[in-house]
Amino acid sequence: MGYELRRWLADRLPAALSSGERLVALEIADQANEQTRRAYGSQTRAIILRRTGYADSKQLGKVLTKLAKNGIEMREPIRGKDGEPVRDKRGRVMYACNGREMSEFVVPHLEDLPSCPDQGSFLDEAAPGRSPNQGSLEDEAAPPGPEAAPDGAASGVKVPRLVPKVPRAGHPSPQSPQENSSSLLSHERVVLEALAPAGVTEDEMREVIREITKASKVKIENPAGYFRAIAARGDLPDYLNRVRGNAERAASYAARQTQPPPVTPEQPPAADEPPVTSEERDAAIAAVREVLRGARVRRGLGGPARLVHPRAPLEVPPAVAAAHAALNRRGDAFDLLTAARQQLGGQAGRDEVVVLAAELAHA
Repeated sequence: MGYELRRWLADRLPAALSSGERLVALEIADQANEQTRRAYGSQTRAIILRRTGYADSKQLGKVLTKLAKNGIEMREPIRGKDGEPVRDKRGRVMYACNGREMSEFVVPHLEDLPSCPDQGSFLDEAAPGRSPNQGSLEDEAAPPGPEAAPDGAASGVKVPRLVPKVPRAGHPSPQSPQENSSSLLSHERVVLEALAPAGVTEDEMREVIREITKASKVKIENPAGYFRAIAARGDLPDYLNRVRGNAERAASYAARQTQPPPVTPEQPPAADEPPVTSEERDAAIAAVREVLRGARVRRGLGGPARLVHPRAPLEVPPAVAAAHAALNRRGDAFDLLTAARQQLGGQAGRDEVVVLAAELAHA
């Protein structure tokens, strides 16, 4: 278990924490693994609840939220299939939801604790001559007897009190950046601070993280360390330029889609054209009606309607009509037409063949 991790965290917790917040943080560190700095499972949550005295996960979540506001994020967010933290409708990171209680905890690294004092300065001020390997001040009790005075008054030893520095009136609070970024995760703060000179926004920062997560082919176990290494290589500005380029192209495409079509101005009539009189207009309408008389309207396939004029009856010569009438009365008309076609050849017209077949019938 994380006994050494508990002692490490105990020497770095700020004095402004309440006793309940301090107890929860140290118990999570005690249950965490020394190498991964993480604690998993519902059994681990049950142990933390039993040892801290809280009734349920709801009370434990309130304490962890207060720790996060002080810059000590010990909750692991719920992540989606893309590896990104799941957020609610208000954009807040979700650590628990209906049917899924908070069951994963993490002990942050020293660089992820902006509100915690450094180990050396803290130990030098609280107990001069103490080695960092001797444990924390809370793990060692005062010796029994009359020398154990509450504040060192009886023994004559002056014990310094650790009081957080309060800024004077008119000066900005040193915790204001942390209060503004308390809702951000540790790796989000890493990316935001690395791209601060480029004027990155929170939305652009999240898009950069999404691009890096998509490009990564392995599961990111330690997001803060992973993005810190990318920032050290100097690759974050390239991802930011890519995100901004995609945003500009999307805005340009949306502007083209919403842009109305150009309006063509109407051409004024020529000055030399005489105006059309009412008699000329009526005559033109009558001529069009005469042309369209007897025409039928047929709807085209995917196009405008078409006007179809009726076919005029074909004029048949009298000799051809008489030949047709003579052949219709005979039973061997097909043989006569075949014989006439053989005599005239294949290039002869139909009327010529019919007339010759009628002549062969009379012969």
